[in-house]
Amino acid sequence: MLQAEKLFDIPMSDYTSYDTAYKDFQGMQQIFTIFHNQQGAREVWAKTLWANLNPQVLLDGMEAFIKEFKRLPKPIRMLHPGILLDMRMKEFKNSIPLFIELKNEALRERHWNELMEKTGQHFDMSADRFTLEAMFAMELHRYQEICEEIIANAVKELSIEKGVKEISNVWTTMALTVARHTKGNEDRGYILGDISEIMLALDDNCMNLQSMAASQFVGPFLPTVQKWEKNLSVVSEVLEEWLSVQRKWLYLEGIFVGGDIRTQLPDEARKFDDIDRMF
Repeated sequence: MLQAEKLFDIPMSDYTSYDTAYKDFQGMQQIFTIFHNQQGAREVWAKTLWANLNPQVLLDGMEAFIKEFKRLPKPIRMLHPGILLDMRMKEFKNSIPLFIELKNEALRERHWNELMEKTGQHFDMSADRFTLEAMFAMELHRYQEICEEIIANAVKELSIEKGVKEISNVWTTMALTVARHTKGNEDRGYILGDISEIMLALDDNCMNLQSMAASQFVGPFLPTVQKWEKNLSVVSEVLEEWLSVQRKWLYLEGIFVGGDIRTQLPDEARKFDDIDRMF
């Protein structure tokens, strides 16, 4: 155009705005290329099943796009589309750590339901249909505090869940020991053996259950905790009563079995024999 104007002796025009627009257009093309590539990557990631998610792939991929964007000249990066793209990519990158936290083993279906309820976002949680597309749609960066609170609560609930399971395992394998009891050459049957370890486990488990019951995170496990508290209380009472009766029986056995005192207390000896035969 400048050559034509010179040729026809036309006053020279100011093409500064055209040059600016052309440079902006070239810059926007570069911005669009990065946008298009990262959008394509996100569409591929969106098809990944949640169960198969490797968050590091997302983190590395988005970091590469952000670095590519930062290599653009500052005037291009400061264009309005560039500012928006930079913001969106950083928002997505900042949400990836939440994906990692949401993969925590502590999260149960009830926690996902709570997350959907509090965010107003709903998705199909079926293992074969639960993809990252649902997670992307939630825009988790908008609900970071909600997510972190649910995850923190889930971790504390898991601690109680594991504690209850450990107690259950202890008493599934716990066994009473009995020992053969003799008086002279006479076989007198069996008596309860040493239960010091059992009583120690009882005290320890009862204290742990009391602590769990007092926790604000016991909600989902309260019926189970209360059931174990009741069961262990019964076990403790039975063992204490058993030992009390056994001690009395052994004491009276020493008096009425094979001793001269039987002849001095015939009625009491007869009562002891009757009860001894009964049990």
